[in-house]
Amino acid sequence: IDQVTISYSGTLAVGSPVIFTADYATGSDITFEWLFGGGQPKSSSSPTVTHVFQEASVYIIQLAAYNEVSHQFDSVELSIGTNDCLPPHVMIVGANPLEISVSASLELEADVAIEC
Repeated sequence: IDQVTISYSGTLAVGSPVIFTADYATGSDITFEWLFGGGQPKSSSSPTVTHVFQEASVYIIQLAAYNEVSHQFDSVELSIGTNDCLPPHVMIVGANPLEISVSASLELEADVAIEC
């Protein structure tokens, strides 16, 4: 096994899946053992695993890749935050959005989509 490194993709937020991949230059019949900042390690013959973090914190992700001939290690530090929703942005649109007559009736229509 040669040149093992950890790569990842996904949203680094509580409750969101993060996909981790063990990238390596050479090797065969490799077992990958992942440790996600505590708990039990995940072992797999696949270089890709998915993990969901349950708490906001800084985690050190550790990887051990080994076979009968050699072993390699890598680690990466990740900051997992919360996936808080932001309030929607509201604005008045139209021909003259800055002018509203006091004596005229005003009808507002809202189309709000919040993605958290």
